[in-house]
Amino acid sequence: AIEISQRLFSDDFAEAVIALTGKEPDCTDKTVMTELLGAYMQDHFQLTVNGKQATVNFLGYEYEEATWSLWCYMEVRGVRKLRTMTVRNSILIEQFEDQENIIHVKRNGKTQSERLKGLKRQVYFSWE
Repeated sequence: AIEISQRLFSDDFAEAVIALTGKEPDCTDKTVMTELLGAYMQDHFQLTVNGKQATVNFLGYEYEEATWSLWCYMEVRGVRKLRTMTVRNSILIEQFEDQENIIHVKRNGKTQSERLKGLKRQVYFSWE
């Protein structure tokens, strides 16, 4: 499986929800937040694995009070051998002009990193 974690600041996410729905989210309601985060991730985070669109499953989230962060957890099941991966990430891009999404991919003990910002919203990794 491919395991994914995504960190968002809770106030930034609340602003994105307000922009999309016109309503402020109830951040204290775990069920509502799980639904909102899952739908938002589905719309703004996609993977193509070995040339095929992958199903990214939202597993849940944790709130880190010290940094006001929402840690979202996702996974892609059934990947036997990872040869290529395209990450499309437009999280918070619509709300913040200066938004940067940093992608770290760890595979076989090595980390590759890319920074997405502005019009650059996807990155391609290859291990062939």
